[in-house]
Amino acid sequence: MSPAAQLRRRRVQELTRIYTVMSCLLILLVAQVVLLLVGVEGFLRGEQQRLLAPALASGACFAAAARLMRSLAPAPPSTR
Repeated sequence: MSPAAQLRRRRVQELTRIYTVMSCLLILLVAQVVLLLVGVEGFLRGEQQRLLAPALASGACFAAAARLMRSLAPAPPSTR
């Protein structure tokens, strides 16, 4: 395989990875909005016991999103 073809293949793989991570982030963002709505609705109804579960799930969504974003960061240069 020529160097140009290898470069093209690598770029396609990187873009596919980026698109996959962005799609997952979009799904997590939608889930967080739904959890926010559930939490606000429970708060407005005065159901204090129902606020912990959406808050914890939202925190888990945030942690997953942060992990996904870190996976896109370029690898540090290796020291030899």
